Amino acid sequence: MSNAYSAGGIVSTARDLHMLNCALDEGKLLSGDMTVKLFSWDGQQPYRYGWNRASIGANRTMAFHHGGINGYTASYLKLLDQEIAVIVLSNVSTMLTSTLAGVIVNALGEDSLL
Repeated sequence: MSNAYSAGGIVSTARDLHMLNCALDEGKLLSGDMTVKLFSWDGQQPYRYGWNRASIGANRTMAFHHGGINGYTASYLKLLDQEIAVIVLSNVSTMLTSTLAGVIVNALGEDSLL
């Protein structure tokens, strides 16, 4: 590949992303005001600060980011109302991590005990 851009220099694991998620949730990475700004959504601007936002049911919102480069795909979803993160990484280029992450989110459902 001659044009990997930023993805070409990043190496991460699910554990790394879990630690990032904990730091975000605990206010260790950003100030509380910035974290609120990062994940708040008025229902109109679905993408900002690198995160997409979506409504996934009654009173349920999700922030997410999907990515990929030749041979790798990744999905990071935060169920904001449930304080749950779903992180899926794959080095099988034919598997869309966004599809698997969506299946996991649907399995959690609104009545999840998590």
